[in-house]
Amino acid sequence: MAKRLTTKRHDTSEVQGDGSFVVMKRPSVKDFRALISENKELLADQQSSENGDAVSNMNAKISTMNISVELIENNIVEWNWVDDDDKLLPLPDANFPIDELINDLELNFLAQLFANEMQATQQDAKKKATS
Repeated sequence: MAKRLTTKRHDTSEVQGDGSFVVMKRPSVKDFRALISENKELLADQQSSENGDAVSNMNAKISTMNISVELIENNIVEWNWVDDDDKLLPLPDANFPIDELINDLELNFLAQLFANEMQATQQDAKKKATS
């Protein structure tokens, strides 16, 4: 029987040690469209800034990161991550914002996982549009 694959388990041993993982919900096409829609100006500014304006480029990246943090936080459904004292971290939510739970290396790792999932979602949407 068919089963919709809405979550994916990722090995995170690179940033959290052997046996660590995170389960992320695949972002919906609606999430992806909202991200693009909310960032049309930002994306246009970023393209022009890549032609030499380092300050604008940095601002664009920071703004994009803030949006990504929220989306990442909303799409983590399970993990076995620990803090510096090896105590299990709670799942990120309004009471435990992800930017207070993890460090920059871990956030960058999750952002890359999320970006990969967003690309997969975009490719699925293109396939559906041409079907």
